[in-house]
Amino acid sequence: MELIYCGTDTQCEISNLTPATHYCCRLQAVNQAGVGPYSELVSTQTGATVPDVVSGVAVLDYDLSVSGQYAPSTCLALKWDEPCSNGAEISSYRLTVGEQVFQLDASTCHLLQHLQPDTEYSVQIQAVNAVGSGPLCPPLLARTKPLPPAPPRLECSAAGPQSLKLKWGDTNSTKIQLGDEILYNLQMEDKNHRFITIYRGPSHTYKVQRLVESSSYSFRIQAVSNAGEGPFSDTHSFSTIRSVPPALKAPRVVQLEGNMCEVTWESVQPMRRDPVSYLLQVLIGRESDYKQVYKGDSTVFQISGLQSNTDYRFRVAVCRQCVDSTQELCGPPSPSTPFTLRRVELPVPRDTPTVRMGKAAGLAGTDERVAALLVGAFSALSFIIAFMVEYLFMK
Repeated sequence: MELIYCGTDTQCEISNLTPATHYCCRLQAVNQAGVGPYSELVSTQTGATVPDVVSGVAVLDYDLSVSGQYAPSTCLALKWDEPCSNGAEISSYRLTVGEQVFQLDASTCHLLQHLQPDTEYSVQIQAVNAVGSGPLCPPLLARTKPLPPAPPRLECSAAGPQSLKLKWGDTNSTKIQLGDEILYNLQMEDKNHRFITIYRGPSHTYKVQRLVESSSYSFRIQAVSNAGEGPFSDTHSFSTIRSVPPALKAPRVVQLEGNMCEVTWESVQPMRRDPVSYLLQVLIGRESDYKQVYKGDSTVFQISGLQSNTDYRFRVAVCRQCVDSTQELCGPPSPSTPFTLRRVELPVPRDTPTVRMGKAAGLAGTDERVAALLVGAFSALSFIIAFMVEYLFMK
């Protein structure tokens, strides 16, 4: 018990009591003879009043109501502590945002929607019960976040048989406006038509590898900042190109009878059902340009009409015949193989080599026989002259 009054009055007003609280009082009289006994306890209860001021008002980075409508650019997720009800249950809250007043339920969180991006708001809350409205809490200054960045323009800067190099637009102006780093989320559609993330980071380029040649792939991209994840771009489709045939090893050249040789080279399997052919080229003497002497699907070829004391260089390239178009892709030529006929003949007019498949027909056969007859006649004449000179000396 606490002494609250001592005097000669027969009444006393007690103030600063707690609302809706039970109190007990007793009284005793005092005179010159001493202190009298206490009276019986008298109990009473104070009435209910308006709720206390709301405290703990805060802005969250997420929505406690789990409504799925939270957007940091146009929403403010608010939370506060429930104040003392002062004897009457809190039935609602009144939210004041600037000059607007919103009547809320008894929950201690609320998602304020349809606000302007990157705008500051003054927020005050008061509790309401059956007695009336409590006092407004001190104003809280809260600011919405800027709008998330728009998706950049997605392009393919280089396409290969098994790779695609993608690039997207520069967002320096957006970065300066937002004042934070922009991340990019690049997604590719898989075989189940689901988009999966293949890159997330600040770079403006990305090379997608381990792809299949002559195939189309779909991509989309979004920009992410402190303001949140921006919308995805439209779906863009890019295609890989066809593979060029590989380079072969240097061909093998074997000399045949007469002025012929045989050139052989390794074979290549069809490329994704596209047939291949071979291109045989020769460089003669000191000429600077190779000449085509054969094109077909065989891996062996015979050449006749070769000249003695002339250097030849042979090389082979593979060409891919695309069955679904008229396109022909030729690979790089093989290393060249040098060749020279290993026989000495009288000089004959140099002519372009004649080519034919199978058994070659020598175009220089008649000239060779004439040359042989001339050599034989000259040898016989020399022998006769030597014999006659020796006979005259003997005489």
